[in-house]
Amino acid sequence: MALSKNTKLFSLASFLTDVSSEMLIPILPYVLTTVLGAPVIAVSLFEAVKETIAKVIGIVSGFYSDKIGRRKNTVIAGYGISAFMKGLLMLVAGWQQIVGILLFERVGKGVRESPRDSLIVLSEKKENLGKAFGFRKMLDNFGAILGPVLASIIIIAFGNAPIEQTYKNIFIISFIPAVIAVAVLFFIDEIKTKGQDGKKILKELNHDGNFKKFIIAQAIFALGNFGISLFLLRAGNFVAFAIVPLVYLGYNIFYTTFSMPAGIIADKIGPKKTLVIGYFIYLVALVGLIQYADSSSIIVMFALLGLFMAINEVAPNVMVGRLVEKEVYGSAIGLSKGLTGWIALPANIIAGALWTVYGPNTAFLFGIVTTIISIGAMMFFVRD
Repeated sequence: MALSKNTKLFSLASFLTDVSSEMLIPILPYVLTTVLGAPVIAVSLFEAVKETIAKVIGIVSGFYSDKIGRRKNTVIAGYGISAFMKGLLMLVAGWQQIVGILLFERVGKGVRESPRDSLIVLSEKKENLGKAFGFRKMLDNFGAILGPVLASIIIIAFGNAPIEQTYKNIFIISFIPAVIAVAVLFFIDEIKTKGQDGKKILKELNHDGNFKKFIIAQAIFALGNFGISLFLLRAGNFVAFAIVPLVYLGYNIFYTTFSMPAGIIADKIGPKKTLVIGYFIYLVALVGLIQYADSSSIIVMFALLGLFMAINEVAPNVMVGRLVEKEVYGSAIGLSKGLTGWIALPANIIAGALWTVYGPNTAFLFGIVTTIISIGAMMFFVRD
């Protein structure tokens, strides 16, 4: 079944935005700490806070878009905020200014995500949701691969220039795809729905016991789903430092390649079964990193993590689309992503503390326990 025009345009905008963002991500830690003198703790806090901001704003924007029954302008505003903030990077010099601007840039991400996903749901038939979300995520990931490549090309091309001028050039060039992404969104078709009363939205979400069970199962899993940084740190115990980026590249390739197939599978067998399969894959990767970690198996474990991420980024969107009415999807997906986003902060703190005190195996063992519990909750308490 062919994808809608809206889904294709959103996917293109996601690709362009990720090209822009991922040009910055690889260079920021070095620029902030080594070039501009930011303390490492400031960079660490920035990493922890920025996604939490996006998730909190996502709850509000999803609720607001459902309440007014229109979403296009909110989506454009979100992408526009992100593009504008990236443009400001060209004008500043201090690390405090850069960190502040990029935190506001995450506000744009929060504003756009929930209403964008709502418009995808409204534009597609329910049996096509997995394919639609998978296609958007696939192009998003292609942008995440191309962005660092472009940043490297710029660094090589300006190899003789002062480092300050080189990273400024990256800031300038990254602004271009961000602006084009905003322009693309003006061709999106608005799909209006009846505006929902705020109390009615909350009542609808609270009334659906199955949706609440799904949220709880997701929350349990999120507590043991720590960030990729710890996995990369584990890889560094078994392979040379120069190989770690290649391991990460392999992870991204699997993540990108399987995003759309994961969505198609969710359409075919149902999002709950697909998500359980994803949890099992994550479980195998964790066990492997404890029992079988060595220089040859690390690549396999990261391939499994990439496959898991493809499923975990697509299947929950489809599941929420099956559980709630389209008119309140923005609120539901905002709540779903917001909760897992909030839990990501304590999850990483717990994993980091266990790693520091007891070693990496204990941190991964904690993830194994929470994953097993969430698999049981998803299989036996959540209806498909």
